[in-house]
Amino acid sequence: MLARFAILLACFFLTLQFNTARAHDRLEINAQIIQNLDLKDAGRTNFGDLKFVGGLVLRSKNKNFGGLSALNVSKTNQVTAITDTGFWVIGKIDRNKLGRPTGLSDASISPLLNADGKQFQNKWMADAEGMAIGKSEIFISLEQDSRIISYQRNSSQNIQSSQLVPHTEFTKSLKSNFALEAIAAAPPEAGLTFDLVAVSEFSPNEDGHARAFFRQSETWNEFQIPLFDSFLITDAAFMMNGDLLLLERRFSLATGARARVRQISSTMISAGNLATGKVILELNDGQWIDNMEGMSVFRTTNNKLKLALISDNNLFPLQRTLYLEFEWLERN
Repeated sequence: MLARFAILLACFFLTLQFNTARAHDRLEINAQIIQNLDLKDAGRTNFGDLKFVGGLVLRSKNKNFGGLSALNVSKTNQVTAITDTGFWVIGKIDRNKLGRPTGLSDASISPLLNADGKQFQNKWMADAEGMAIGKSEIFISLEQDSRIISYQRNSSQNIQSSQLVPHTEFTKSLKSNFALEAIAAAPPEAGLTFDLVAVSEFSPNEDGHARAFFRQSETWNEFQIPLFDSFLITDAAFMMNGDLLLLERRFSLATGARARVRQISSTMISAGNLATGKVILELNDGQWIDNMEGMSVFRTTNNKLKLALISDNNLFPLQRTLYLEFEWLERN
C-alpha cells in the first residue's frame, strides 16, 4: 500500500528540481541486496519464461542520482544508464561466487551535453527516456522536446556533444510527455534489414495503437504496437536473435504497480504492420517492483542470456531505484 501511495503522490504532486553538475562526479552508491523477488513466497524463482537471479536497491546521497529511465549492461558487467533529468550514470556490477549482483562500484555521474558541448539547462530539453548502444554511437530518445540525438562512442561521454539524428521529423507529431519513450539498436548478428527501432509511450494512432518506427537505410518507416490492459511502453531492447522486447508498466489504486515484458518477433516489424507479440514476464506489487522504466538484454561471460530491469524513483523519497536481474529458463 505504501508503494501505491508513493507512486500516486509522485504522479500528481512531484515537481522535479533541475540541477547542474560538474563534468564528472564520482558516485558513491549504497546497495541493499534483494535475495527474493516475491514478497510472499521466498522460495519462488520462476516468473513467466524467466528465472530471478538477484536484485539491488540502489541509493546515493548525490542529489542527481535517481530518475533512471534507460539501461545497458555489458558482458563484462559495465553499466551505462541515463536519467530523465539529463545525466549519464556509469558503473560496474559486483557479483558473488554464484554470479548474483551484490553492488554497483566504480560509479560516476555526468551531464548529457547538447550540440554546443554544454549541459541541457531545463527538464524540457533534457528528458532522456530511451538509450540504444550501437556499433559506434549511443542513441538517446528524449520525450518532452521529442527528438533522437546521438553521441560518438569513441570519446569520453562526459565531454562529448550530441548531434540530432537526421530525418526524424516524425517525432514532432507525437504527444508531448507521451512521445519517444524507448529506442533500441538491432544486433548485427541478427542480420536484420533495419538498425534502429523507436517506440512512443502513448501517442496512439487513429486505431488506438502505439506508434513505433524503424530506420532502414537512413529512412524511417512506421509500424504500430497494440496497447492493452492499460499498460504503457517504457523501454525496448533487442534479443540476439532479432526479437524485440518491450518493457511496459501500469499503476492504479486498485492493483498497485505492475510491470511486464512483451516479446515481438522481428518478422512483425515492417511498414504499417501491427506487431503484437507475447508476454514473457509479468510482475505486480506482490514482488519487489517500483516504477520500472529501463531494460537491458546481455550475455554473461559463460554465455547465459540475461535480462536486467531498473526503476525510475522520480527523485521521490518514498520510491526506490531497483535493479532486477533474470535469466531465461533452460527450457527456452
